[in-house]
Amino acid sequence: MEGFDEDDYDERRNKPEGTTVQLIGCFLRYTLTSGLVQDVKRQEVRVRLNSNKAMAVINKTTVKAEDDGGISLLRRHSEGWQETNPFLALIEAKRAFQSLAYNDNAQYEPIVSDRTLAQYLGEAVHLSVFLIAATNTFVRFVHFRFGNDYAGYLDTNGAKNQRAFVRRNNDAFVRMQCTEWFDLNTAIGRREALCHVLALLRWHDNREEEEGSDSDSDSDSDSINDSDSE
Repeated sequence: MEGFDEDDYDERRNKPEGTTVQLIGCFLRYTLTSGLVQDVKRQEVRVRLNSNKAMAVINKTTVKAEDDGGISLLRRHSEGWQETNPFLALIEAKRAFQSLAYNDNAQYEPIVSDRTLAQYLGEAVHLSVFLIAATNTFVRFVHFRFGNDYAGYLDTNGAKNQRAFVRRNNDAFVRMQCTEWFDLNTAIGRREALCHVLALLRWHDNREEEEGSDSDSDSDSDSINDSDSE
């Protein structure tokens, strides 16, 4: 992890988690206002600093999660602005890394605990979503993609039955991709993080265009079928 200074980090690690949330919020707001051209007459991407709570029933167990904010899409209607997608990206902030280790390049590398990873997953469950993990001045981007059979896997009782379900269904998995940690305290870290924010928004744009194209194709097919029946 480049840019890591152990002495500076020790001085900052006692700051509250809310300070990390404010830092990432300010960075995202600057990125969206200075690095993104938006059609503000029709829609706008904004930073969301209020927490969203989510609840899912998994295998008859209620699982609750709460994020630390995120990036939302708002569209303008006759009545005003309406938040149409609060989950372009979720923010999960931590005050400090619980543990660090040296990697093969003699650099510090944070160790993400199973508990923290489970918390990431719990916030993203059932959504193909980006999560912005922020710890102190460091940030990384995580993308979860859920297989078509994953919901069925979660609703299957018992480890034995779950293993049998996985053998019968090839897409009962979660796929996770993540970046390295970027230090917002350095110029190169801010530049890399800014590029990733813009890239995830482009990913959403491309996905929306693909879904719109599929919808148009279905409509054309229905029109052809109606014409043939006549």
